[in-house]
Amino acid sequence: MHYYHSDQNIIDIMKDPQLIHLLLKNRRKISLLSKILYKVPPLRKYINKCDLENIFINNLLDLSKNAEKEIKNLKPNNDKNTLLPIKNLSNFFQINIINDPILESIDENMAHSHVVMHYQTKAEYHSNRIIESLLLEKNHYSNITTCKNLWTLFFLSEYYFLLKTGQMEISASKHGLHLKRTQKMLEATPRYWISETIEFNSKLSDNFGLSILYEDVLQRNRISPATWNAHINLILDKVFSIHVEYLNSNFKNNRLYKLLRETIGFSIIVEIKCNNHQSPVSRDWVKKLHLISEENLTTIDNFLEISKGSSYGNSENFITSDAHYYYRKDLNFKYGIKRFAGKILDISKNDSNSLFSDYGKIFENSYIYEYIKKLGNYDYEILNGFQLKIDKNGKKLHCDIDLVLKDKSKTLFYFIQVKYLSSFNPTYLSEQCSIFNHERMIKARNQITPLKDNMRMTHVRNFLDKNGLSEARAENTYFLIVHNLPFLNLYKENDIYYYEWNLLRNILKEGKVVETSKNHISEKHVGKKLSLNSPTEIANEYIRSSVITNLNRDSYNLFVHSECQLDVLGNNVTCSLI
Repeated sequence: MHYYHSDQNIIDIMKDPQLIHLLLKNRRKISLLSKILYKVPPLRKYINKCDLENIFINNLLDLSKNAEKEIKNLKPNNDKNTLLPIKNLSNFFQINIINDPILESIDENMAHSHVVMHYQTKAEYHSNRIIESLLLEKNHYSNITTCKNLWTLFFLSEYYFLLKTGQMEISASKHGLHLKRTQKMLEATPRYWISETIEFNSKLSDNFGLSILYEDVLQRNRISPATWNAHINLILDKVFSIHVEYLNSNFKNNRLYKLLRETIGFSIIVEIKCNNHQSPVSRDWVKKLHLISEENLTTIDNFLEISKGSSYGNSENFITSDAHYYYRKDLNFKYGIKRFAGKILDISKNDSNSLFSDYGKIFENSYIYEYIKKLGNYDYEILNGFQLKIDKNGKKLHCDIDLVLKDKSKTLFYFIQVKYLSSFNPTYLSEQCSIFNHERMIKARNQITPLKDNMRMTHVRNFLDKNGLSEARAENTYFLIVHNLPFLNLYKENDIYYYEWNLLRNILKEGKVVETSKNHISEKHVGKKLSLNSPTEIANEYIRSSVITNLNRDSYNLFVHSECQLDVLGNNVTCSLI
């Protein structure tokens, strides 16, 4: 997957596909010849790419018109049957596995589980997109997949983005339209798949971790402060990339930091009580635990009160309340806690940005620097960054390198720009593209690109020689942006590599993987030193080694050889699975 784009219109279409009428008025008309060829199925293969793209756009326009009628008739449905949306979806949407010799050894049950899992994820992902876009209540979820045109429009709007950015190519046959991965996307697919799968397994591991805390509650009807704080520390690290070991006393004593900790702790309490008892949590019981200060609990209650009635996609659908109880709603824990805590900090009296702004410096100068410094067994050296001005063609270019990582065994240098983005937690492709093109990410790229492009300049060589980096040359130096966004991992664009810190630190430990089950915590390793300038090789090593449960060559091959098939207004459309 590639997130770069130069046309905001295609992002707007993903956010709200019904805007397609406004954004595509000036498109080129389909030629008369292509219209005739399309009416004769065996001749469709002769239609040129431009006209095929416009035929696809016409399908989106027709879907949008029909979707308007479906939206008017869309009613809530409180049916809790989790299979109902999938059953509805299967009436017009199929996931098929393409026959290929490489799949011959795969067990039939594994293939079936693969298809069912992707039915579930596609139903949930796109139905939630629709609910958020239309500002609907969550009780519309079960009926979304009865709206064939509306659901298909949202699903195909992402393929329109992939088509316009050269990641999908369109063709036609007597069977209909086909959207398949281009070579550009095929090269990125192992990295994308590994990144998504590791994040999915991380969420499962988090759930198991919370189940351990639940046992404590079940046995004693209370939570020990030590266990509670240990879980808060875990969530701070995994979700917010805040590690308590590297915090200074000023940050620890910041009122907003204490509010953040107790907001996370409060959310953990609600999570384990509601999800295991399927019942609300008494406010009186929370108070009797004596874990959350009266002041911070009041702040949380005030936020819950003022946020009532907001739409599904916001933090209010993480936890709600009434006069006596707290209720756990539908947002995923890892996604919801980041939004929920961020919003609560926003309504506090001080500027919450100052808390995360201060932490951004700690993240760079203390956490990452000191953590890598301790990796003595893995033959890395961490060096201070530097600033440099380059005068080229009368232009003064400013470079800012936060950290330099040296792989001593391979004599490789990684010049790193660190970006800590506090409250962003993008789920949908449109959000991910927007974050990738956010001004802070653009600034990070601009701060390292001049040096990347001018490593052979005499001025640059002299500077590096004088500052102990004489071994760093164009041939063995690579440029990284290290951040805290889980979706942007093993990613490469314009010779800049992107790594989320949680995965990067494990890659540096020979591909370390920690998996938590109800009664066991296991640690595994890919088993070899991985080069950060070869993200595709890293992805392939994770796949080859099978160190993560359900992550192996067979499951990857199933993904690559799967396609989606839709009935679009009587026409057949097939798409490579993403």
